[in-house]
Amino acid sequence: MTSTPYVVCSPPRVSLPEKSVTKLYRKVGIRVLLLLSFTYLMDSLDRLNIGYAKHQISERIYLSVQDYGFIAGIFFAGYILFEIPAILWMRQQGARKTFARITFLWGLTSSCMCFVHNVFEFSILRFFLGVFEAGFAPACLFYLATWYPRKRMAKVVSLEQIMGPLAGIMSGPISGLILDRMDMVAGVDGWRWMFFLEGLPSIALAIAIFITLPEGPHDARWLCPEEKDYLIQNASNSHSLSHDGFNDVILDKRIWLLGIVFLCIISGIYTVGFWVPHIIRETGISTNLSVGILSAIPYVVTVPLMLFWSGKADRCGERVKHVFYPLALSAVLFLIFGSINHMQTAVSIVFMALATATLYAAYGVFLAIPSDILKGKGAATGYAVINMIGLLGGFSSPYLISTMENWTGSIHYGLFLIGIIMLAGATLLLIYKKTLTL
Repeated sequence: MTSTPYVVCSPPRVSLPEKSVTKLYRKVGIRVLLLLSFTYLMDSLDRLNIGYAKHQISERIYLSVQDYGFIAGIFFAGYILFEIPAILWMRQQGARKTFARITFLWGLTSSCMCFVHNVFEFSILRFFLGVFEAGFAPACLFYLATWYPRKRMAKVVSLEQIMGPLAGIMSGPISGLILDRMDMVAGVDGWRWMFFLEGLPSIALAIAIFITLPEGPHDARWLCPEEKDYLIQNASNSHSLSHDGFNDVILDKRIWLLGIVFLCIISGIYTVGFWVPHIIRETGISTNLSVGILSAIPYVVTVPLMLFWSGKADRCGERVKHVFYPLALSAVLFLIFGSINHMQTAVSIVFMALATATLYAAYGVFLAIPSDILKGKGAATGYAVINMIGLLGGFSSPYLISTMENWTGSIHYGLFLIGIIMLAGATLLLIYKKTLTL
């Protein structure tokens, strides 16, 4: 008697009409992407508001330029050290608890900054803000890749990451208003009110995440079984297991290349985030509200360009060149801006607006590249490694700029140096384009 071999059949592919697919991803956008995007908005606000308060804090607790650079950068030391442990913990906790924990703790820490009295206390809390935010960015990329297909990822990631520029638009006027109008209310400094009030929404948001965010398509009660199957089968991370564990990630040279390029991009991103208010103040603008409003202008230009460019990258299906061109252009603008020591306010804002918009255009498309490469159980760790290397730029660039300003008396030499770093990242992309192209 012969036995019949047992054959395991994969589930049949689910097909939906185009109108149903559009409606389905709109539903996911409202229930998932919108919540994560708003969370990133609060993250950016709590991370970058120190730039608007720099002048007042420096006067009240006597921060030097180098103290500020160190405090701004120490955030990333905590982030980098705990990035991979946070992601490994996410694999045990799940996405919902991870996002809720991260959001609650960073909101609490940001609010507690209102109690600091010296450089040491400020540094400790900024370090712990980084520790508690560790894992958020790679967790977002990994989580979104469980919902969206490759052809939508650049636009989706940009829609989430556009909250960074939107935070720049909002935080300037809001922070400036609090700094001016709340200064010495109840005998408390305006910068203390700013940290306290701007940290509270994140604490409330953590509760909403814990209650409403599903672990993935399989856990979404608002989806029918057919919709769940369609999302799972078409998700960016649903392909072959090319990264089955930590070793697969570490041995993939593409991960290290992406990390180095990301470092160059992040050096520019946080130069803009931490130093634009200072640059505007150096042109002669004095009031906190005026500085905040003018600091928002580069981000106003950034939002439409970022959306347009990410959509173009998705339609073309070519990520690398859509990172290279805007990154190289932004680097050149940094180099020109850094070569001129004195500029009028309007000219400075034009240069920073163009440099910021092109830099964020490159940033949004770049963040979709890892989802093309990272598949399987090790994917989240791969995102963490790329982000960890990249954030070395966030740690080093504020300190580099503050040191250059301390040596030369001008911030422009530091901006020139950041332009060189960004140009190096663009050059690496050009040289290794074939390595990163699927």
